[in-house]
Amino acid sequence: MAIFDNFRQLLVSSHEPRTFMNVSLTAKLEELVNEKVRSGMYHTASEVVREALRLLKLRDDEARRAERQFGPPSAPDEERRSTRRKPRDGRRRRPRR
Repeated sequence: MAIFDNFRQLLVSSHEPRTFMNVSLTAKLEELVNEKVRSGMYHTASEVVREALRLLKLRDDEARRAERQFGPPSAPDEERRSTRRKPRDGRRRRPRR
């Protein structure tokens, strides 16, 4: 429910003065934006991009809130393991040839 409350707040504050920016998109992202406009959900490509940025901000805000509440996310097991393991007796391994 907090996400929707935040979204309403963003909508209310969306009457701020606008600036213009050119953005380069990949062909796939451009097609996604065009599909959203063609679907009638949005009137312009700018509306699609603004909505995407609002949702990105909400996601980031929720992640920060979760990190404050639960602590930083832990690294996956693969990242925690060292790629070079030492032999159990403590000696260094010789490089393979």
